[in-house]
Amino acid sequence: MSVLNQNLFQGIRLYQFKKHTELEIALHKRFNCWLGKNGSGKTNALDAMHYLCLTKSYFHHTDQLSIQHDKEESSIKGWGTQNHQSFELLCNLRRTGKKTFALNGQSLPKLADHIGWQPVVVIAPQDQLLITENAEERRKWMDNAICQTSPQYLEALIKYNHLLQQRNALLKSQHERKVNQFQEISWYDELLLEWVQIIEKERHHFVQFISTKLPRLIQFFSGDVDQASVVLQNNYQTSQYLEQLASNYQQDWHSERTGIGPHKDDLLFNLDGHLIRKMGSQGQQKTFVLALKLAQLLFIQDFAKKDPLLLLDDIHDKLDSQRLSNLFSWLNDNIHGQVIITDTDSDRIPSILASMNAPFSKIHFS
Repeated sequence: MSVLNQNLFQGIRLYQFKKHTELEIALHKRFNCWLGKNGSGKTNALDAMHYLCLTKSYFHHTDQLSIQHDKEESSIKGWGTQNHQSFELLCNLRRTGKKTFALNGQSLPKLADHIGWQPVVVIAPQDQLLITENAEERRKWMDNAICQTSPQYLEALIKYNHLLQQRNALLKSQHERKVNQFQEISWYDELLLEWVQIIEKERHHFVQFISTKLPRLIQFFSGDVDQASVVLQNNYQTSQYLEQLASNYQQDWHSERTGIGPHKDDLLFNLDGHLIRKMGSQGQQKTFVLALKLAQLLFIQDFAKKDPLLLLDDIHDKLDSQRLSNLFSWLNDNIHGQVIITDTDSDRIPSILASMNAPFSKIHFS
């Protein structure tokens, strides 16, 4: 496997971020073991790395929870090398006002411009929600992967969601005014179509790639030769999108929201022809989710031409000792970028890495 491009972090510094009033961590260019008891702040520091890559937390939806409760602001600083040149990235979070990002001292006008600068993939215990929760969780995962490889897709998603909000606001206004007039709405439909075409094309491409990689990954970790697939489920056809919006107008008018489109897409996860959500055992579901995340990693490698930063939070929760060894063997062979692993056991992961002569460092949190 050829070495791909990656922005290598050499260190991070946290200030008033979650549990950490002040903390500085040096980073190894390969495997980083962050070890300590539950509550010691390992996952908080891991989330800081996610902020530096994707401008937001992986674990919650509001930046306020990342600022220490009695403070007005917090910051995350990361530094390292980018194409053999040094970089410095600074994220400032404020209880009032917008968060800001600066790269090498230059403020980023739009946070969206930073997406894809350094791709990141997270594997964490709550990833089981991909299978058990509603379609929104699966769409978010899919959009996260594609946005890190395609600025065009990110733009289409932003424009589509903005237009959708405007269309829904007009539907609500029409309903309140008791005005039933499709012509007033149809102007938005024409604008939506341009972005729908891009979104659908990119999503189908992603699903096809994931489905190609999934069976072999599942076999590698479970030993079972199961037929695994991912199917994109939507309630429209792009070639007939405008006609479908028109025929659905009365229903949209009554509900005050748009009922068809990419915002309703779902992913069906199948194992041997059955929905794994309904028929899969807990072990099969854990293996399936792990395979999904690793397929996502391969997708980003292929289409962003970068090694993602891989963040593994309490990965032992998903895997027994043999599958854990298999995972790190696979990572050592397939990933040449940085990996950060949190664990409560001070010896478990370092022992596995040492047994395969993989380069690593370890830091103990207390």
